[in-house]
Amino acid sequence: MRKFYFLLFIAIQSQIIFAQKATIKGTVVDSRTKETLVGVNVYAEGGQGTTTDVFGNYVLEINAGDCKINYTFVGYAPVKREFNIKADEQRILNISMLEDSKILDEVVVSAGRHEQKLADLTVSVELLKPEILENTSTTSLEKALQRVPGVTIYEDQASIRGGSGYSYGAGSRVLLLMDDLPLLSGSSGEAKWFIIPIENIDQVEIIKGAASAMYGSSAMNGVMNVRTGWPTNHPQTKLISYSGLYLNPERSELKWWGNTLQSFNGYQIMHSQKFGNFDLVVNGNLYNDQGYRKDQKNQRLGLNVKTRYRSKKVEGLTYGLNANAFRRWGTNFLFWRAEKEFDTNLNDSVYKAYPYEPGGTVMEQKNTYAIVDPFITYYRGKNKHSLKGRMLHINNENDTEQNNQDFMYYGEYQFQRGLSESMVLNAGASGLYCHSEAEIFGNTFHYSSAAAVFTQLDKKFNKLNLSFGARIEGYGDGSKKMEWKPVLRAGANYQIAKATFARASFGQGYRYPTIA
Repeated sequence: MRKFYFLLFIAIQSQIIFAQKATIKGTVVDSRTKETLVGVNVYAEGGQGTTTDVFGNYVLEINAGDCKINYTFVGYAPVKREFNIKADEQRILNISMLEDSKILDEVVVSAGRHEQKLADLTVSVELLKPEILENTSTTSLEKALQRVPGVTIYEDQASIRGGSGYSYGAGSRVLLLMDDLPLLSGSSGEAKWFIIPIENIDQVEIIKGAASAMYGSSAMNGVMNVRTGWPTNHPQTKLISYSGLYLNPERSELKWWGNTLQSFNGYQIMHSQKFGNFDLVVNGNLYNDQGYRKDQKNQRLGLNVKTRYRSKKVEGLTYGLNANAFRRWGTNFLFWRAEKEFDTNLNDSVYKAYPYEPGGTVMEQKNTYAIVDPFITYYRGKNKHSLKGRMLHINNENDTEQNNQDFMYYGEYQFQRGLSESMVLNAGASGLYCHSEAEIFGNTFHYSSAAAVFTQLDKKFNKLNLSFGARIEGYGDGSKKMEWKPVLRAGANYQIAKATFARASFGQGYRYPTIA
């Protein structure tokens, strides 16, 4: 009997010894900007792991004794710390991570709807950085996109690798997103480039190829996702001004503007700052173009506000509201004046409309756009819940009896879970409703609606990356029952050598009609 109690005592003591624990905690920041990093993987080799919260903080319980702690985050060089820690000890370990600036380590979110390195992607993705926009004095995004290989813009309609053709007013085959939400008009599916605040672009991610499985009908030829910036730890203010002149033509009789020069000019301003747990970005732009064609001038004004609050009471909860307002006004015409038919002097009407008299093809137009984007994000362990919405209102006014108003409402819920250090699951659901009243459609009320569920799994095996996705989406135009279509996608990426990858991708695509 004594021997039994002795063995039981030894067993209990051994369990106590093996169960001795210690705790490490701290904050992870960017070594250059000192900005806290959210979602950094912190794990002990052969032990437990965690991730940093929205404030960059972490708490990890580990076994006492010798330990090795790893810190990994996409776009940053990994960090390892080795030390000995005693039982019940609490140690503060703050970490600074160095950004890896190599192009293959650039981070994108559009391909799999979560952060991934370019080198790990199974689809072709191109990045457009804000430095390119600033260094080339770009006044609108679509002009800068013309510099991207394989991208062409036909009268505001985007085409990737020649896959879109020209379908003005019938819906885009390349989906334009701003901060992960669609920026297409509800009635005609046109991309609204001028709404994008070019002064606050952080990165443009361009997916080349079918992306309907993750993004829906309008992404059958690709996706362009414009990501706007958030404040860093230090306040930033940016002011940009630019101007230009239209030179006189070589033939002096074509110069209808007299002794002056036609010009264009613009201003962009942006300020971003953190106020404790509250982030604020305010920016605006103004553009005035006198034009080189008679009676064709354009002016536009845009204002944008981004807000984000990191909750003090609920750990991992972030919410905010973004708003954009844009106004454009001016004149335009479709046909040039035919010299021989209207002029005795055949040399002075090259830059004039047909006909020049009032009531001709010159059209006065005013465009008003308004966007409101509420959002909520919640991190809990390895799970992320995201709820986003967008209300887009478009009001087009002109003097040719072609006025129209659109209201587009979009909502999306997304769930993300890290199943392991090398596997990420994304799933979600979205819904869209649009109603339009337009003179061009007979001045009657029209509406359309869409709904979808989607999922994607990304798995990494050392040098091999695999991706599988599926979506089912329904569309209705109010005249019949909603029609549903399923699509699939799959991709693989294998690293053959350093900076050398073999990639294959399969994706289905489709496009539902628009009201137009």
